[in-house]
Amino acid sequence: MICQMNKPASSLSNEEILDILSLSRKATAIYTSENIVIEFANDQMISFWGKDRNVIGLELEVAVPELKGQPFIALLQQVWRTGNTYTAENQSAELRVNGKLQRFHFNFEYKAIKNEHGEVYSILHTATDVTQLNLAKQALDTGLLREQELNRKLLSANASLGKSQDKFASLVKNAPVAITFLQGPELLVELVNKKMLEIWGRREEQVINLSILDETNPLIDPEQVRLINRVYETQDPYYGFSVKINILSPFSVITRYFDLIYEPVLDVENEVIGVMIVATDVTEHSLSFQREQSLAEELTASNNELAAINEEMHASNEELNRREDQLQFIIDAAEIGIWDLDLRNLQLSGNDRFKSWLGLSEQDAISLSELYKVIHKDDYAHVSSAIKEALREHSSGKFNVEFQLNIPGELLPRYIAAKGKASFNIQQQPLKFSGTMMDITERKQDELRKNDFIGMVSHELKTPLTSLNGYSQILQSRAKKNQDEFSVNALKKIGTQVSKMTALINGFLNISRLESGKIHLEKKKFNLDELIAENIKESELLTETHQILFTPCPPVEVEADKDKISSVITNFISNAVKYSPAGKLIEIQCEVSPSEVRVGVKDHGMGIKKEDSERLFERFYRVRNGQTQLISGFGIGLYLSAEIVKSHSGKIWVESIPGEGSTFFFTLPLSST
Repeated sequence: MICQMNKPASSLSNEEILDILSLSRKATAIYTSENIVIEFANDQMISFWGKDRNVIGLELEVAVPELKGQPFIALLQQVWRTGNTYTAENQSAELRVNGKLQRFHFNFEYKAIKNEHGEVYSILHTATDVTQLNLAKQALDTGLLREQELNRKLLSANASLGKSQDKFASLVKNAPVAITFLQGPELLVELVNKKMLEIWGRREEQVINLSILDETNPLIDPEQVRLINRVYETQDPYYGFSVKINILSPFSVITRYFDLIYEPVLDVENEVIGVMIVATDVTEHSLSFQREQSLAEELTASNNELAAINEEMHASNEELNRREDQLQFIIDAAEIGIWDLDLRNLQLSGNDRFKSWLGLSEQDAISLSELYKVIHKDDYAHVSSAIKEALREHSSGKFNVEFQLNIPGELLPRYIAAKGKASFNIQQQPLKFSGTMMDITERKQDELRKNDFIGMVSHELKTPLTSLNGYSQILQSRAKKNQDEFSVNALKKIGTQVSKMTALINGFLNISRLESGKIHLEKKKFNLDELIAENIKESELLTETHQILFTPCPPVEVEADKDKISSVITNFISNAVKYSPAGKLIEIQCEVSPSEVRVGVKDHGMGIKKEDSERLFERFYRVRNGQTQLISGFGIGLYLSAEIVKSHSGKIWVESIPGEGSTFFFTLPLSST
């Protein structure tokens, strides 16, 4: 395989590098192992081999069997062993293309790609088919030979020009290349053949006796006129190869490429009498050569870019390894277990700490169903439900649950806090599910001890409070008989404070019971609208600062724990009184739908910010700002209310606008019967 390097998002992936190579106009392949396995080949290379993409992954000798007996496999193995790049030009090779064994010529390079240790892990093979170029060169050599032979004949004809003028003119006119003879210092067209007239786009009568120096009726590119004039003046011939010429036709300028001969013609006294021009059109060959050069430059640039990317990937890999080591150190120091669930076969994998908690060795694996077997029976249902919710279509994918594990060989269960996240594809199908685990056994045991202590202290406090409340009521009755108004009011305030203290102690007791699993629901049927009205009357006795407006619903019967639902309603009303200015209206509404009943308590107080609303139902959470500093409370009322509503399969939430007020809601399901 190509060297796999993890890299940050800003770098190219291996797939992206292969996509870049596949776009190269030059044939490119990548081999791995000393057996020369084809790891990658772009369409050009596969076309050269006359094969299809099924060759990917095969050894080159198997994929292209006609290479047996040819030197290429041995050369590749030599590059693999030595790490030295091998380059060849115009190398012939026999390949079977379209069912026929044919001979081709290639320029190619076998470049060893090494890792940071100098070890070869792949070979980059680039190749250019120069078969047509080779044939063109052979044709060019043949043409040059013909031109040389023709030149020899022309020079011979020039020597005997006075004796065989007609023969020379016939030779020129029938020559396979463009020829013209320019006479005298004016360089007048005296003789021209059909090939040259085609280049000029003129008829013979239009150019005979026309000077190429005449700028009003140009025949030849000005630069070439300068060269021809110099040949006439110096008697030095000029030879040009693949010369770019702008042909000046009457209607346009056309660019072509020519091999040129400008030969001075001498008389018997060695005096210049003119210049013979021979031009061979090599436009197609020149353009093809330019394209090959351009491709070679592009490939060189791509190779340089690939080398730079490789260096960058190497540096990124080193940085990634450093960060992985740092992360592993943090994970080990924090005693975190790492887990990953393979959604294809529901097999769990993880780090050593995760496996140790399950009583597994480093080599052991465990399935999700086997994990369920070691989860405490009291936690199985909510763990399974949390996993299903995280993997549910259109869910947030978040997984956060605490549970007990029955570890083989341990007498007491281990408490675990698990967090994770599922990722989904565009069709909302789960792709990956992984996360962390932490051992919270010590924390849980501390919480249980604390809850036991709170429960014990709260229970002990209730006894004197009950006595205090009884004596207060007796004294208040006597004060009323004696018409002692001051004592009546004072004892009334004492009763109010005793009720508040009792409610607070009951709250702590309920938290203790809830977290120890000892809170029980005593469900019975009752009218919810009547319960709301009763709670409103009790609240009105305790506060004279607010007016409560109740919009009742039709009589609705629910099956629930009446006392606990009553505490939820009382908590909502109490919070509305505490967190809204005196004199403000408190609105209570009750609405019935076919499946549930909804109760809402609205105040016109300070309101709640969104970030606080999301945490308002957490245990001991209180909004901290300048407005709430002087308001008493421990942050347990809404937490208890939320747990009570959830235990009834209901919902609880708040809708609020800062500065305008809040509305707290809860729902209870209605019996289908």
